[in-house]
Amino acid sequence: MTAIVPLKLRLATYNDVRQIALWNHAMNAEEAAADSLTLPELENQLRDWIVSGKCTVHVFERGAEGVGFASWGSHGPYEVFVRQFYVAPAARRQGVGRAAVALLRQGVWPRRARVSLRVLVGSLPYLNFWRACGFSDFALTLEQLP
Repeated sequence: MTAIVPLKLRLATYNDVRQIALWNHAMNAEEAAADSLTLPELENQLRDWIVSGKCTVHVFERGAEGVGFASWGSHGPYEVFVRQFYVAPAARRQGVGRAAVALLRQGVWPRRARVSLRVLVGSLPYLNFWRACGFSDFALTLEQLP
């Protein structure tokens, strides 16, 4: 029987920018996000986040293999907003996402923080994942395109 390699989190560095941008681009394609950036734009955004601290970015790893990432920001000690969360397709349905959420909750995000995020209503797999992690519906954002 194959042993499951534990998941670990680490802060993203400049060396991770290309891979995270690729994951981010894939996530945007999966969600059919209308406002998705190009790959170079995503790379520039990530570099800015890493330097400025606008967002914190963590990479999920199993052994030496990167399997996903999360970017998030904090609005003080009591609120965390998850901007992006992605698990590579080859690592899905193996508990990686739930383990990453648990690690972030237990050791990264402030303990008493309210954690919120946006999920596109048409992205049922993402919506179901977050609900399975214990998140519940809070609001529905409506929009009207030009």
